[in-house]
Amino acid sequence: MKDLLKTGFEAGSVMLTKQARKLVVGGESAEYPVYRIKLSELRYNPQNDRIATWVSEYDENHEVKLSDTDDAQEFNDVVEGFIVNSDPDKLRLTEKSIKENGQQEPGVILANGLVLDGNRRFTCLRRLSRNDERFNWFEAIILDNAIGNDRETVKCLELMLQFGREERVSYDPVDRLVGIYRDLIDDATRIETLTPEKYAHSAGIAQSKLNGLIEKARLMSEFLDAANASKRFSLARGLKIDGPLTEIQSMFKKCLSPEEAQRIKSIAFANMLVEPDQISPFMRKIKKIINAGDCEEFLCREDELALEVYERLEEEDEVTADVIRDKLRADLDLKDRMKCEVDRAQFSMQQKKLLKSPASALRDAVAILSTIDLVILAKLKKGQVQEIHEGIDEIRDVVDRLELAINEAVRRTAD
Repeated sequence: MKDLLKTGFEAGSVMLTKQARKLVVGGESAEYPVYRIKLSELRYNPQNDRIATWVSEYDENHEVKLSDTDDAQEFNDVVEGFIVNSDPDKLRLTEKSIKENGQQEPGVILANGLVLDGNRRFTCLRRLSRNDERFNWFEAIILDNAIGNDRETVKCLELMLQFGREERVSYDPVDRLVGIYRDLIDDATRIETLTPEKYAHSAGIAQSKLNGLIEKARLMSEFLDAANASKRFSLARGLKIDGPLTEIQSMFKKCLSPEEAQRIKSIAFANMLVEPDQISPFMRKIKKIINAGDCEEFLCREDELALEVYERLEEEDEVTADVIRDKLRADLDLKDRMKCEVDRAQFSMQQKKLLKSPASALRDAVAILSTIDLVILAKLKKGQVQEIHEGIDEIRDVVDRLELAINEAVRRTAD
């Protein structure tokens, strides 16, 4: 295995600078020297959450898998394209800053050349170096390769470096969910020694927030399973499902059984796949209908639509974004039927609410009147007593009008 700390100086590809950077590694804080490393010695980290999702997407669409290549230059060129396209405007700003002021913040790499922190800076330097050799160096801390063998240490370090700084604002929320799923949930990839508590501490987030993200990551996986696209995380990112998942997280909180919760998930996922309207507001409408209760008729009709959606996907050998677009979202009749069901349920819910309003208002009025302290009436002044008498007369007038209206309604019903 390449070790830049042992061979880089003699080869002229590593130089020590006068800088140092404080870093917490394995729970211990220390000052680390900063080196200048030739760009040709470096490689993007394929285990990075964002990069892993991009590589997975590339592999799904190419016969020769990027994950199988040993050619660091080829790998870097493809990943560079992903990074540039993910946020070109922000990258241009970073590139302009480096061109004018140089690299202001050192990155972090392993001695084998894997970049743990500084992907955007590394990308900008690669692009600038093609026209100016001055930018052919990346300033970074070099960590011993032994650290790279400890997945928990590397992940905790990445989490501390990835979140909480301005540079991380553009981190795709689905990529974050994918990372949580791989690191904490999936039996095939999870880091056994990494607990949710350690993850939350390293990422600088509250445990309750991480618990919500773990739940959402599970929902993401269930959504892909329902779509017959298990673990195709690039599809989840392309469909931008983070917002809809947030809306459906509370849909099944009141469910009395796992079967009932699964039913609601199935309906919600089918609507996400078809996208009858702007999806996050649309999912909020469904959530309100379900949370209002008394919606069995709506759920039965939605069950039929969901079954139609899933049967269409089962006919496909491979579910891709193109399949979802052509087989589901391009079907205007299907979208209209889904939208109409929600509109109908909303109207029914509003009508029920209006019918309940008079009785509800009366109950509220009685409750308010019941709070009057009768003992205090004896202590009121003459003017205050007169004011109460006038209020009682107004109440009697309202009650008389209500009784007349109710009697008239009963008479019309009898006729």
